[in-house]
Amino acid sequence: HNLLKVVCVVVIKLKLQMSSPTVYLEKLATVLPKCANISGLPPDVLKILDDESKTFLENIRSKTNQFLHDLDDKKYTEDQVESMIDLLPSSVASKNRWGMLPIQAAVFYSNRKKFIPLLAQEGATHNIGGTESRGGLLNQVPTATDSKNVIQCLTNFGASDATRRLEFDKHDCAVLQDLRSRNFLIREDIQSINLLAHSSV
Repeated sequence: HNLLKVVCVVVIKLKLQMSSPTVYLEKLATVLPKCANISGLPPDVLKILDDESKTFLENIRSKTNQFLHDLDDKKYTEDQVESMIDLLPSSVASKNRWGMLPIQAAVFYSNRKKFIPLLAQEGATHNIGGTESRGGLLNQVPTATDSKNVIQCLTNFGASDATRRLEFDKHDCAVLQDLRSRNFLIREDIQSINLLAHSSV
């Protein structure tokens, strides 16, 4: 029955985060708080509600995970992404079919890189990748060459075309500066993870 209470919390969070909640979400948000007192319901009804709650949570989890792997700074703001993570914090630890965390997948797309500092911050809060990984920044990116981590990828990853290369550099530099302002990039990284060598590749 704890599952019903979890669903209640999720729906209330959804309602608070939406400026114009859908009609059905509004109705669900008014019904679910009553789940705090469900001991009087028939066992067979409780079983049905619990099963439906499980399906609901699995769908929300799947959609939230997919959202973090398909970020787009032209569609979403940092506040919106942060709200999604707040809804289901475990989503920052989700992996795509290549075994990449959202923070790792973001390094390959210029329209997602803006969110890397936020993903690092949330990842550190929820201990993603271990205590020394800085929220996943220092974990090896599964598909990257030479076992590079996210920071190393940012120093040399880009396009072969000159015009697109400038676009990548622009995004990468902005992300690195943001990481520096949040203390996720430090001076010692230049030597400790060999950034100069990676930037010249």
